[in-house]
Amino acid sequence: MLQLHYNLKVVEPVLRFETEVSGIELRGWLPNNPVAIPPDLLTAIRSNQAKPLSVAVICFKHCPTRRDLYLAAKDRLKGEETWGRIAGRLAEKFLTELVSDRFNRKLLKHQRNYTAVRRVIERRLKQFVKARRDDFQLLDKYKVNPAGDPSFFETLLCNVGIHELASQEIDFTLCAKKEHRTRPEETELLPAEYLGLSRKTTPDFIFPDLKAVGDMKTGRQLEEYHLLTCAGYALEYESQEKKPIDFGMVYFFPTHRNAVSFAQVYVFVIDDELRRRFLLLRNTAYTTILASDAPPFPDDTQYCSTCKYLRTCQSQGLKVK
Repeated sequence: MLQLHYNLKVVEPVLRFETEVSGIELRGWLPNNPVAIPPDLLTAIRSNQAKPLSVAVICFKHCPTRRDLYLAAKDRLKGEETWGRIAGRLAEKFLTELVSDRFNRKLLKHQRNYTAVRRVIERRLKQFVKARRDDFQLLDKYKVNPAGDPSFFETLLCNVGIHELASQEIDFTLCAKKEHRTRPEETELLPAEYLGLSRKTTPDFIFPDLKAVGDMKTGRQLEEYHLLTCAGYALEYESQEKKPIDFGMVYFFPTHRNAVSFAQVYVFVIDDELRRRFLLLRNTAYTTILASDAPPFPDDTQYCSTCKYLRTCQSQGLKVK
């Protein structure tokens, strides 16, 4: 996996991984095992015993036992807000709009200096905060440390926005002049039924010419499920377009740090090993929600305090250490 910096063109890592790419066999257009979901699970979906799951729901694993998946998909509980959920939602919305705009409209000549870029970002951020004032107030309500203060979070968004425009971190796509899709209406996928996934999925960006698909992510650090999400998107795209996706791209913005952070872009091969892990996770996710009882409480409760189902589980007997 490569972490991209401003001057590294995405074409370079694509050429570096020719051997790895040539070995990919588990393509989304193959309607049989192991790409296709097992027949018994597909039957459960068709008979409405299980609601089709999205790639994001399948991959995100907050609770080690996947009790949160059961409560969400089987018991249909929404859970409570958390600082991380709110911050992630805000950061992804702000950065997705900014990145999409960066792809589709270049800066004017008089904007190509630090002071001008800062004014552009501060103006956009001010409008963004005003439009989502309620969510920013919730950040203050759910903060668990000083780093969760809304004003500090706004500073993070401002700095990463300036960094995004000033450094042109993702300008490799513009330089390469390749086809890119960054708007929801352009990236919506309708995967084949045999994949056993929800009918509509929307990655944050797709680069057909570069055979790459990607997503905007936030959190403490880059996680495996971020990579698995791209694997799921690749299989969906391949099932729909009958064309290969070889690379995943994660635009990651850390939101749980006391110091100012910047977004980073990671590029990696979506090889058969990553695809197998996603497909196994897909199958076990359905097995989990089809069970008659919820998974047990986790032995390690370190993540429970930031889980949206904390109160639900505590009412059912969970003791957080």
